Amino acid sequence: MKKEPPESFHPHVGLTRIELVDEAPDREELPADSRLHPINSAVEARLQLLLQAETFDAMILDAVRPGVFDRDVLAPSRFHQLRERTTERLLELHAAARSPETAAELAAAGEVLRRRAAEHELGEALRYALLKG
Repeated sequence: MKKEPPESFHPHVGLTRIELVDEAPDREELPADSRLHPINSAVEARLQLLLQAETFDAMILDAVRPGVFDRDVLAPSRFHQLRERTTERLLELHAAARSPETAAELAAAGEVLRRRAAEHELGEALRYALLKG
């Protein structure tokens, strides 16, 4: 005798009926609308304060995250040009610096930019090599 599979296994057949098998009368139901509490605006205000709290993590993220007003600056070609112009300007300021402290700070800033440029170019070369396979 061949057994038919349940109708849920038949392709292109939808549900024909839905039955509630376990009906427990002692189960608590959702409260009526009249018993629901309205949203407290003070709770929302406290939540906003918590989300905007001056925590250590938020302070670090604000310090690390650059304040970019022009998102086009982040395009690779424009970023590269701006980095080169900044390096040139630092060299000009370093040559014109009168105090040794200022000259040392400008030289250190220029060195940081040169290292970042070398790291960036290495990353670009590796990315290109990976893309070419």
